[in-house]
Amino acid sequence: MNEAKTLAEANVFRVIDKLPGHVNLKDKNQTMLRDDEVLLSYDSISSWHFFENKEYDDYIYDKTLELITEFALTHFNEIKEDFKDGNSTYQDYATYIFLEKSYNHFHYGYTREYFERIAERSYLDEVVFKELDLLGIRLQNDISNRYTGLKFAGFFEGYGLLVTQKGMDKIIEEGSYYDFKQIIVNFSDDIKDNIRMMKKLEKADLKYSMDNDVAYVVMYADNGLKMGSLIALGASIIFAIFASLLFYNFMSTSINHKKKDIGILRAVGATKYDVYKIFFSEAAMISLVIYILSLVLVIIGVNIINKYISLCQLKC
Repeated sequence: MNEAKTLAEANVFRVIDKLPGHVNLKDKNQTMLRDDEVLLSYDSISSWHFFENKEYDDYIYDKTLELITEFALTHFNEIKEDFKDGNSTYQDYATYIFLEKSYNHFHYGYTREYFERIAERSYLDEVVFKELDLLGIRLQNDISNRYTGLKFAGFFEGYGLLVTQKGMDKIIEEGSYYDFKQIIVNFSDDIKDNIRMMKKLEKADLKYSMDNDVAYVVMYADNGLKMGSLIALGASIIFAIFASLLFYNFMSTSINHKKKDIGILRAVGATKYDVYKIFFSEAAMISLVIYILSLVLVIIGVNIINKYISLCQLKC
């Protein structure tokens, strides 16, 4: 885990020195969060795939309906006269709460969402923490893998994840090998000064990236550049084959025009190897000159293009 990821993860953590008001802990005798433990919020339950199953959904549905019915039975007389002109029963009031979900005009705050939250806590106590079956084991393993060995301690009412100060220090320490991984700087208005800095970075073998409009264009045009490089490679191979044929034709014509000179060389005692060596040397010299000229032109062209792109990035 690199530092950037560590800090991103740490943003969801909050440090505590005592347990919050309402918690569901695996260890019912526990009075303080340990340094190697983490508390998850109730809101995070739905984001854990372990709870996305029919058994959980059925439990929440049935438990919510049970809680609403009990509440309606107990408190219906308080609002009976105001609820539908007094011609309804507590079952009608329970149905009203269940269907409306987000509001209750007769008992403010006692909505279906409120009773679902109680049902979720009940599920933790009666199912997850009661036996710590496969659900609990998988949850523990996932917590340990995601958060540098921290143990799953339970749930609390709130947001984020709760750890002790030592737990937070452990997350940052184990996720970082150096004091910093990168620095962010703004370029100055002096382009030459910026170029000198970039050259120093290159000499120090340090990687750097630019964040501006041109950089974004180059990044998103990466696929196009790769496709262009493949096309250029194919064109280069075709030109190389064509150039080889031209060179072969040139050497064949040269040999045909020098048949008289070859005959004279053979007459004075030159062997076929000596004649071959003469023409091979000529071909090698021509090839070497062409290679050197091509290499120089390519280097100059690449430097010009790179410098142009760098200047565009610095100016944008």
